[in-house]
Amino acid sequence: MPKPPPIPGRRPLGGPGAKLPGLPRIGGQAPSLPGVVGPSGSTSSGSGSLKRPPWIPVVIAAVLLCLEFWLVSKERNLTQIHLVGAILGMFGSVALLGWFRQSLNLRRSTSSFSEWSGPFESTRYMSVLVFASWALGAIHLYVSVYEILRPGG
Repeated sequence: MPKPPPIPGRRPLGGPGAKLPGLPRIGGQAPSLPGVVGPSGSTSSGSGSLKRPPWIPVVIAAVLLCLEFWLVSKERNLTQIHLVGAILGMFGSVALLGWFRQSLNLRRSTSSFSEWSGPFESTRYMSVLVFASWALGAIHLYVSVYEILRPGG
């Protein structure tokens, strides 16, 4: 069976940018067509100011990690507190990571993004905070389940 002829004005596989001439733009590049609104809500003329990585989710993740360290020091028989610590550590930290990555990707999609200065990039700091918080959440979960299922308790 012969293949149908290509539709004029479309790329062979369709998808984003199929009707635009040339290759579609890939992440980190600002739109090049005049008057096109970018992800930050500005047009392609650009504002010239640098956009740094989001710091609010990083600060909240650091506070969450400190809160979990404080909750680990509580007595083992306070199972409700350890269950709250498990939920905050295992789900709250992952939600913060999602918020951080979404904000970071929106900022990287403009041509005016600038990473933090220092030995590591912002994603490394956030990944370490989230991993430590998730590990503490797992400890909280272990302690709470152990106390709930302990015989004679």
